[in-house]
Amino acid sequence: MNTTSNYITKGPETMGAGASLSFGAARLSFVSAFVSVFLMLILHLVKPGLSPASHMLSEYAIGDQGWIMKLAFFAWAASCLLLVMAIRSYIHTMAGKIGLVLLFIVGLSLVMAGIFVMDPPTASPEELTTHGNLHGLSAMIGIPGHAIAALLISFSLKQNPEWFKAKTTLVRFAHFTWISLLLLFASVFIMMSQSGGKFTGDNAVGWFNRLLVFSYCAWLIVTARNAIAISKTNGSPGA
Repeated sequence: MNTTSNYITKGPETMGAGASLSFGAARLSFVSAFVSVFLMLILHLVKPGLSPASHMLSEYAIGDQGWIMKLAFFAWAASCLLLVMAIRSYIHTMAGKIGLVLLFIVGLSLVMAGIFVMDPPTASPEELTTHGNLHGLSAMIGIPGHAIAALLISFSLKQNPEWFKAKTTLVRFAHFTWISLLLLFASVFIMMSQSGGKFTGDNAVGWFNRLLVFSYCAWLIVTARNAIAISKTNGSPGA
């Protein structure tokens, strides 16, 4: 039996509301990821007192103008959830389906991150709050989950002939996510080992945090952009 039979492309005459919905979801996912990055860049101008080298992006949600960072989290979450809707019909492997479920969970964790503001990194154990702990939980789910989902989804799409032209770029950006994740973990480990387990401002962990977020949003943008292009090729309604 021909193993490519699972990937038969539907012609325009067989594509209906479902294809149109996927195309719309891909476009919205693309825009949402861009909006999230744009808002986070704006925050560096709105809150210049927070050094990018020594402060995490989540810290921008604390205090004045914190709503901008919250909105960035929600836009990022929307991009993840919409991408699941946009590409699910292209996923035919078990690993890819697991990746979709994981990306959906990541989207929910980002909603949680936007709702619950983190505690200041310098807070003592007695000063920690419930909303700060919930933000920490969302980070524990979303930060590693996003990289794993990107890898599982990308390698599944790579096997789909419709994504042949995009597979090299897609896999490269997926690798970018886990490399950024390892760099962040390494920077945090080095910082903690040098400061006796405390979060200090004399480090560059903030830059690695930004690199991680950029790599995640870049993967969303690249994947959504290719989903849009493929939908147009397939004659999606409204394309």
